[in-house]
Amino acid sequence: MLSATHQAIPVYQTMTEIATRLIRERVLSGHYKPGSRLIPAKLEAELGLGRVAIREALRELTGSGMVVSLPNKGVIVTEAPSLEEIGALYETRCALEGGAAYLATKNMTRAVITRLEALEVQMEDESRSLFDCILLNREFHLTLYEISGWKSACRIINQLIDQTLIFRGQRPEWTMDPRAFFEDHRQIIEALKTDAADVIKRLVITNVSRGYQQICTSHSGSTPKIKTQETSDHILLE
Repeated sequence: MLSATHQAIPVYQTMTEIATRLIRERVLSGHYKPGSRLIPAKLEAELGLGRVAIREALRELTGSGMVVSLPNKGVIVTEAPSLEEIGALYETRCALEGGAAYLATKNMTRAVITRLEALEVQMEDESRSLFDCILLNREFHLTLYEISGWKSACRIINQLIDQTLIFRGQRPEWTMDPRAFFEDHRQIIEALKTDAADVIKRLVITNVSRGYQQICTSHSGSTPKIKTQETSDHILLE
């Protein structure tokens, strides 16, 4: 049943949140290259935001692993995970995101469903770039998980998503066909309207796994085999 106790995701953003979003987008797009130094004064001029917001944003992004703070060097854009690490990151994402989606179903509101529908419409807008779709996909998933009640897990999910997006952003040869993801999202939204928690968990895991499959296909030409252990619902990516 849709709950009336949870509020819609707020649209208002603080200066720190805006700074965090803008810097994150520039890292994920490859505008800020791995190993490049992020100097607060330069970021202030480039983004048109104050020093406090920039410094707080860099502190938050350091926590996500997107940038690192090194003695005598300052804040540096981190290197992307290796292809071998990506498999482990996606396996962890499947476990956490499947669980978060299951719990979110119990707290679902019409306002959140409306927000997810709006995000999906934006993603399917053919005038948008692939990078825009990737960022909207990130927002789609995090919007769903935020009402799960798993605050600590959601912070970890946020970090894991960012790490997989860093991997993609730092490899310009990587491509994807978003149409299958769009269909996944439509099925997730319809399942949310019926309060089908088990179905939503399965759909989310399928959607997340699809991202890993496309990465492997793009890099090696082979599609990884995915095993589901029915006794524990644990996803293994091989």
